[in-house]
Amino acid sequence: VFGSELGSGSFSTVRYCKHIQRGVSAANWPEYAAKVVRSQLMEELGYEPAVRREIAVLRQLHHASIARLVASFRWRSDVYLLLEYAERGDLHSQLRKFGSLAPANAAFI
Repeated sequence: VFGSELGSGSFSTVRYCKHIQRGVSAANWPEYAAKVVRSQLMEELGYEPAVRREIAVLRQLHHASIARLVASFRWRSDVYLLLEYAERGDLHSQLRKFGSLAPANAAFI
């Protein structure tokens, strides 16, 4: 189930989503961030190799501070990257909101 828009860029939009699971309370459904890349625009501007590279890199990355790629697929005319949902947003947004991090806190990133 897609929810609100979390952000957008030149080629894509990121939307909040939940995976509906029968027999499980809605409060316990897994949450994700779905990056929806517009295929037509991607192909017109030759951005397809960059998207393929992004998917390849995200598949190999396993770090606590980087959203994990759960799945990637094409559906209808778009490309979807299903990522872990970061409830508090990305690091850049947090830094803009709260300012710089103390060195002791930055060590955990």
